[in-house]
Amino acid sequence: MASEKPETLRDKVKGVVENILPASDTDLNKIKGDIWTDLATLYYKYDDEDQKRAFREIMYAISNKIQKGEWKSVYKNLHKLGPSERPF
Repeated sequence: MASEKPETLRDKVKGVVENILPASDTDLNKIKGDIWTDLATLYYKYDDEDQKRAFREIMYAISNKIQKGEWKSVYKNLHKLGPSERPF
């Protein structure tokens, strides 16, 4: 009969951590696809060209700020609405 090695403290801690923390097998490409879907839904929500133009201008402004490293400014605008006021 083969003797089993007793579980070490390290093995016990590893088991507990694996049970508590979510798996790190995040599919980033799936998440990116979901974001593109959300953006498309938002873009096509607008009925007229003026609304679509405003959407494009905002996306352009966000892009410029991100390229300049001005994430704080982007986040500030995104967080103006509280969680209960957000549409989705």
